[in-house]
Amino acid sequence: MIAHFRKLIFVFICVGFIFGCSEDSGSSVGASEPFPTQELSGVWLGDFFTENVDNFTVGIITRDKEARFIGSNIQYSGLQNALNVTPNTSVFSGNLDELSLDDPADDYSSTSVAVQVGGWIATQALLWGSFRYEDTQETGSLYFVYNTTYEVSPNVRNLAGSWIASNVFEDGNTLTLNIVPDPDIENTTSGTISGGDSLANIFSGDITIHYTTESEAEGNVYDVSLTFDGIELNGLATYVEEMTTEGIEIPKKTLALGVSNPDSTYMISVLSTLGD
Repeated sequence: MIAHFRKLIFVFICVGFIFGCSEDSGSSVGASEPFPTQELSGVWLGDFFTENVDNFTVGIITRDKEARFIGSNIQYSGLQNALNVTPNTSVFSGNLDELSLDDPADDYSSTSVAVQVGGWIATQALLWGSFRYEDTQETGSLYFVYNTTYEVSPNVRNLAGSWIASNVFEDGNTLTLNIVPDPDIENTTSGTISGGDSLANIFSGDITIHYTTESEAEGNVYDVSLTFDGIELNGLATYVEEMTTEGIEIPKKTLALGVSNPDSTYMISVLSTLGD
């Protein structure tokens, strides 16, 4: 709770700074300026938290407003235009599905709960607000800081290696995913994924850099398809370099990968690090 209180204090300071600067700018020219368009797209680090639960996630929001907030065994996902900013304001809102693991007898099976989200956005800086579960009306808060990994040119070769995540799906289960770039050294846009876990599941799939609907390569974001037991899962991935900021600590380079099937009955959500 102390960490959450500190986050909220920081938010209020930033809000005051942002709007204070806006007022100063307006008064200096003698007329109010149009409110700058705020941009949701990026890689974001932060939490969805309630009184009892704190879910740290790495958020990916594309320019097409597709969203995946990826945590360890939990993710919040939304398809294209899931989140949007109200024109001429810093207010955003939208709908996500909270995906969490479900049946311990059915590997990677998941359940989906609709979540309404809303709050304020400061481009390439902060994303904060609240969320509400549609079925129970329980509410919580969200707080995210922007990460500059989004500004790195996408290159699948930067993801090459064996990525390992512990306690995936159940305690003691280790999941390893091997990313191998295309053998053509000039091709930096695609690669393959293979791997397995301690439960004898075998995974295979592809990873490619993400493109917008205008067919433009976008930031350090990747499209992922992953198959096991005949079940095809699709989603997004990115990586974050070692960092410490605003109470968020990433001790080493981390891959965030979140995938699910179309009806969200299966999903994989991992924060993985490279094996030694």
